[in-house]
Order: sequence, then C-alpha cells, then structure tokens
Amino acid sequence: MSDSPIDHLSGADFPEQKIADFPEANSTDSSDKYALRSLSPSSMALYDECPKKWMYRYIEKLPDPPGVAAVMGSFAHSVLEHLMQLPPEERDQEKAREWATKTFKITRLTPEFRNLELTDEEISDFKKQAWQAITGLWELENPQEVEVASIEQHLKVNVRGVPFRGYIDRVDKSPDGLVINDYKSGKPTSSAWIDQSRRHVEDKHLFQVMLYAVALAEETGVFPAKTRVLYIGNQKQVSEEPVSEEKLADVTDQLLNTWEAVSADLRRREFDANPSALCGWCHFVSLCPEGQMKVLELVDTGKLKKEAPAHELINSWELPKAV
Repeated sequence: MSDSPIDHLSGADFPEQKIADFPEANSTDSSDKYALRSLSPSSMALYDECPKKWMYRYIEKLPDPPGVAAVMGSFAHSVLEHLMQLPPEERDQEKAREWATKTFKITRLTPEFRNLELTDEEISDFKKQAWQAITGLWELENPQEVEVASIEQHLKVNVRGVPFRGYIDRVDKSPDGLVINDYKSGKPTSSAWIDQSRRHVEDKHLFQVMLYAVALAEETGVFPAKTRVLYIGNQKQVSEEPVSEEKLADVTDQLLNTWEAVSADLRRREFDANPSALCGWCHFVSLCPEGQMKVLELVDTGKLKKEAPAHELINSWELPKAV
C-alpha cells in the first residue's frame, strides 16, 4: 500500500514552478541598497513584526531559509493553483492527486526542499501532511462550484504614492461581485495581533488580503465584494470580511504609515528590533543582540518553547557577562 495518496502516480511533466517566492522591497538593481521601491503584503507584515528582521531580509539580503511549513505551504499552493485552472467539472481529488505527484517531482529537486535534509520517514510525513492540506479545500468549499476570475493575479500599482505589488492566490466571481481568496496552510490568527488603527479588520491575514482589495480596485477600477482566507491546514476554517470604503481606507492608511516608517528607517539607516517570543524562531537571531537577550529571558522564565530552533544556538553566542 502506498505511504501517501501522492505516491507512485504518473503524469506529464510541466514547466518548473516557483516553490518559494519572497517579494523584494528593492525590486531593481541599484548601487544604493537603501532605495525602497515597493511594498508587498509579506514585506509589510515582516516590518510590522520586526523592523530589524526586515532589514536583514530586504536590505542586507541575508538568506532566510524556509522551513518545512513554508515549503509545504508553497507546494500545496502550487497544486491548488493548477487544480483551479481546470474546467470546473475536472476539479476533483483525482486531478489534485495527479498534480500533487507532478509537483512533488519538481519540489524535491529544489534547493528549498533539499536544504530541509529530510529523512525518508520525514519525507513521507511531508507528503501526507501536504495532501491533507490540499484536500482540506474540499472541507471548506466545492471547487467545482467556484467560478474563477483569475489565478495568481499579479498586481503592481501605486496606492496613494506607495508602490505596491503582490500576487492574489485566486479571484472568484460571485453574485455580489469579485471575491479575493488567499490560501493559508498555517493556523488562523488572533485578533490580539491587530492594533487600534486596524479596528475594522480583526484578522491579520484578512488585513493582508484587504490590501489586495485596495490594489485590485486601484488597478482595475472594480470594487471587490469580499475577502476570504481559506485555512487549509490542520485547523480548517474560512475567515471572511466584506469590503467597504471605510475598511479600504483603513488598510490604505496603514500601508501609507508603514511606507513612511520604513522610509524613515532607511534615511537614518537604522532599524529597531522588536524582541518577542518569535525571536526563538528567527533565522537572524545570532546576529541580533536584542533578540539573543530576549531568547535568554524566555529561557530563564521557562517560556521558550522546546521546539524553538534558538535552543541549539544559545551556546554559540558571545554575550556580555553579567556584573
């Protein structure tokens, strides 16, 4: 018996797909690495999480190797992208299995996947979990009933003077208008993340998707009806938010505020750290004294989760001795 539903299936090969795509803030070559040219939802979210981490990723361009969850999410996205481009009557789990098999043949050859250095057993687990995420779509909706307007639509627009770019996973047609959809293989977010300036959008992922609504309206002149986040991972859930002028104004203001904050940091060429529990998972923590101190604080208080990668790094840090 096969270890996974996506094992041992044949199918024609297809052009290589991007397994991981990190939008660049510095979108063109320049001798000035501090020249900001655009923001995307992912770069904006990273800056909101920690400006110093944003600096390491987008200014210093240090590699931020994706972990299993990131590679798995990209893999599942790619399969669903191809599935939803098929005629509605062909969008069944058998077709999804065929695309999963084709896609995995390419995924396993990418540097992102190889760098994970998974054992045979871990590869089997990867495929099983990925398949559960892919078929999670059927627990949230019937793909054969979806009227697709576009897949992976590239947006590159100017919003109130801010160059914005990104890719929308899927735009649907509905009786009420266009619906913007984003797939997430991770966990649903908590409204506790949202600050008062985002009072009308209570989910950080929905906030990011609402940015796409702003950009789509700017580019096409079409006012979307709704945004949705489809959580296809372990916690199956659909979070949705109707689009209104007030909500679009709120997220546009936040986009402008983030642009101004990033621009100010670029001018002074300094980026403040925002130490938090996330430091335990940050790929750049060994370069960041503030992050290291936060990790040690979490260790001392017993709050650093045992699976945090920082546990393996602590002994290599050269920190000032306590007086």
